[in-house]
Amino acid sequence: MKKDADGYITLAKKTTNGFKQYHYKPEQLAHELSQWIGEDVYFSQNTFYKPQRRIEHVRQLRALYVDIDCYLLNYTPDWTLGKLELEMFDTALPEPNLIIFSGRGLVLIWLIDP
Repeated sequence: MKKDADGYITLAKKTTNGFKQYHYKPEQLAHELSQWIGEDVYFSQNTFYKPQRRIEHVRQLRALYVDIDCYLLNYTPDWTLGKLELEMFDTALPEPNLIIFSGRGLVLIWLIDP
């Protein structure tokens, strides 16, 4: 998240009771981030007016993203990324700014000006 971001950023952890969400202002996030190291941790790509991750509360669009759960079709992340690079990037889709291996899948992120 860029320094000029405002609004709330949502972080979530998967627990045995489902997802637990927490909301931070950008200036708070640097102090809290070390508590979020590990598996099954998620963060919002965009900011929110209120400390609620709901579409009607979106403050700034800063990124577009696609979460590809390729394991559901028995494809590996490496194979899926290779297929995207060969057939999609720079033709049907621009190449993403970030590609994250999310364990069993991929997250493609395109950064945009808010």
